[in-house]
Amino acid sequence: MESQMKMLRALLEERFFNSCLVHQEDKKNEENSFCMDCCFSLCVHCMPHHLSHRILQIRRYMYNDVLRLKDAQKIYDCSLIQSYTTNSEKVVLLRPRQRVSPPVRGSRCTCFVCNQNIKPSFVYCSMVCKFTKETASISGERVYTCSSRGVGRSFLMSGSVSECLVSSIESSVENSTNYESIVVKQNISATTSSSNGFTRKLHGRKCVPQRSPLF
Repeated sequence: MESQMKMLRALLEERFFNSCLVHQEDKKNEENSFCMDCCFSLCVHCMPHHLSHRILQIRRYMYNDVLRLKDAQKIYDCSLIQSYTTNSEKVVLLRPRQRVSPPVRGSRCTCFVCNQNIKPSFVYCSMVCKFTKETASISGERVYTCSSRGVGRSFLMSGSVSECLVSSIESSVENSTNYESIVVKQNISATTSSSNGFTRKLHGRKCVPQRSPLF
């Protein structure tokens, strides 16, 4: 159990798709695999030295690191984690999304940990969120809480798992705040235009086109 937790922690802390330091001069040297026995990332040129080891293939989905759901379920209980479909395969995120879409009005289904929008049938958006919650429950510590106005931090564990989660939450909050400020500015602009006697759409024609007079 302890070795499994250590391996999961290393997987969630690892950064993938960087150039391999050992094979910098070789082509196709992206680290897109993870050795579960050695607990570090590998590139294709490292694979011959790990033939007898358990290897996980890391994929990319919309600029995020993901695992195939069937691979992830072999090492972790992925129930209640939102899955996505890419190339006819279901995948789960390792960490919260880096590129967060604008908040959906009236949406109440958000990740229990990082507050990102998810589907109603799920509780967590990524593996690191569920792993963080479970680790906190075991140690009796509090979980990160996030709102649209700010982030309440309660560090769950030392190391970069917590740090990457805080970074993702702050990115989500910043994008949400920027989106809200843009909407406010648009509303103010529309109100000002109406008060000056001009009524027009924000994303439409300035006026109705008219035909030139016939002579």
